[in-house]
Amino acid sequence: VDKYRAVKQIDPAGATLGMLKNLLGEASEEQVMDAATYIKVDRFSADPDGPDPTWNVTWPKIALGSLPGFPLWEKEVHEALFGNFDALQAIFATYAAGTFSGAALEMDADELYDFVVEANLATKDYPFSTMVTQFKKANAASGDQTLTLDEFLTTVVRVSFFRCNPFYRL
Repeated sequence: VDKYRAVKQIDPAGATLGMLKNLLGEASEEQVMDAATYIKVDRFSADPDGPDPTWNVTWPKIALGSLPGFPLWEKEVHEALFGNFDALQAIFATYAAGTFSGAALEMDADELYDFVVEANLATKDYPFSTMVTQFKKANAASGDQTLTLDEFLTTVVRVSFFRCNPFYRL
């Protein structure tokens, strides 16, 4: 029981149970501590029949699960993006139409660069060369070299996080 004394979330009964699981080979010490200290948070559930059909299709595709603290802040990000969805769609359409083909359905890295420069997003500590990582992560599932609207919004959220925390995990 003594070996779990430093873990305040484990009471004496839990420590005894953990020790027994250790002895029986059912769980390692790390697994016992993880089970006691892991923060369990329910995912935010947006209304799938909300007022904007485009948003209803876009939101579930926005991939934020790999960002720190997810899903603790998921509802707030949903509300911020939804509240600004018309403007964000217009920004995406403007920059995605940067090619002569004219289809405003995808944004390539050059168009993202134009957006970053014109929106003054790059900083000394978080330059565009680092933002390219967020472009690649948001685009990883599709395997192409362009962003769709949901991938663009994923990139915007990721860039926002790492722009505010440029030294996170360095």
